Amino acid sequence: MQSAQPSKDRFPGNYKGLSGLKIYKCDVPPRQGQREVALRQSRILGCLLLCAAVPSLGTAATAYYSIGPDSTFSGPQGFYSVSAGGATWLFDISPSSLGFNGGLAYQPSSDQFFAIGNDFTGSSSLVSFSRASGGAITTINSSLGIGFLSGLAYNSADGFLYGISTDFGAFSTLKKISTAGVVTDVGALGFGFYGGLAFNPDNGLLYAFAGDSFGVQRELYSIDPASGAATFVFGLGDGSASFNGGLAYDPADQMLRVISNSGFLGTSAFHTFALSGPVTLSAGGGLGSGFINVGLVGAPDGGEPPVPEPSMSLAIAIGLLAGVMLGFRTRCKKD
Repeated sequence: MQSAQPSKDRFPGNYKGLSGLKIYKCDVPPRQGQREVALRQSRILGCLLLCAAVPSLGTAATAYYSIGPDSTFSGPQGFYSVSAGGATWLFDISPSSLGFNGGLAYQPSSDQFFAIGNDFTGSSSLVSFSRASGGAITTINSSLGIGFLSGLAYNSADGFLYGISTDFGAFSTLKKISTAGVVTDVGALGFGFYGGLAFNPDNGLLYAFAGDSFGVQRELYSIDPASGAATFVFGLGDGSASFNGGLAYDPADQMLRVISNSGFLGTSAFHTFALSGPVTLSAGGGLGSGFINVGLVGAPDGGEPPVPEPSMSLAIAIGLLAGVMLGFRTRCKKD
């Protein structure tokens, strides 16, 4: 029969816990078997608590969206889902007085798209809309400036949009734009950036296309969003196609997506390529014609994945912890 006296070498003296709670002395003989059982129980309990405290988040595949011809093929107001398998018209963006050929970006936290539209005078406007809007927009700034025809990207590191404006002499400048529509000059890029803009969260750089010596949009540049310093990366393709339909980066596979246009009718195609060499461009998936609006962006398919409810493991873990403590206490006596 076990002694009723506490094991003094393991629990010497009285202890005071938080809030003045007295800790009880316990008769726990130092048996190896009991220690192993207690260790296993603590590991199981720890795993349950960890599963409860850090529930797995839902994930969604990346879908790609672009601006193309509207439903009547009269202007760049169509919002499409695009992939290597083709293009699917979703809705027309209103109003028809704007051509949305200045770029397309996506903000995950709000599940909102941002686009730059230009009127017949070349005046640019920043608007936002959602997939559920059916094409209705919110005008953020109708006086953004002139010449925003070169792409738009959302920088998830600082929460700002970045765009490229190009003057009548084809000189391009990087612009920083708040989601409220406030525009700040960042730095000069050089000549002929008309091919789209994307942000890479893995290295914090922007990427854009500029024209080669023949004016074909195929020279890829990395851009420092803090200074606007542009660094040539490589030339894409053989010059037979211009990559002016938009550019997007997916951190899931660390690949870039791009829309090319070739031929007299401007046949559009969807491609994938890597930043690391050798440069390989995937065979283009046909989209039709009219995707020449520097607008391509990736977003979770169907919207941002919902955060799941807390796991039932938390309730189970608390119940087990209570059971262990209750069983432990029945073997304790007050000093």
